[in-house]
Amino acid sequence: MWLRHENFKEFVAGYWSNGGCSVADKTCALVKPLKKWDIQVFGHLKQRKRRLLARIDGIQKVLRRGPNKFLSKLEDELISEYNEVLNEEAIFWHQKSRLMWLQEGDRNTNFFHLTTIVRRRRNRIEGLINNQGSWISEPSNLKKLAAEYFQTIFSRWKKSKQMESLPNFFPDIHDADCEALTKDI
Repeated sequence: MWLRHENFKEFVAGYWSNGGCSVADKTCALVKPLKKWDIQVFGHLKQRKRRLLARIDGIQKVLRRGPNKFLSKLEDELISEYNEVLNEEAIFWHQKSRLMWLQEGDRNTNFFHLTTIVRRRRNRIEGLINNQGSWISEPSNLKKLAAEYFQTIFSRWKKSKQMESLPNFFPDIHDADCEALTKDI
């Protein structure tokens, strides 16, 4: 959806050139501006759609009383903008649902909304078992448990006995290779 916007490439290029020297730094520096840009440029599609429909309805009520070239032109522009919002909304739900049927003509049906909701529920982590064998389900404790787990397994200085007992599926990456992976493109 963002790629269709006329200023998206320039926006990303501007932040990409200003953020750190590694790809990871540049990507991290781009996250917050992208979220802000999404809200400012696209806003909430439902609100935009509702606002446009209200304006079109108001103009059409006035046009029933008599012709007005200015309002007729404004109505055409708003209808065009409304159709663009419908297209954005269709792309949004297509991306969320990951289904190709949307390309074959359906526009934003309840089916696509439901499949997105079902997938979101299926992908949600409800709980994890910690090292002591206890079931953790509180969101803040889940975050802490996940962060501790990944900090442990990805720490260069602390190799856990559990990691040493795992088979070596991947070769070690040397420091020189790591540096080459984080160089500018």
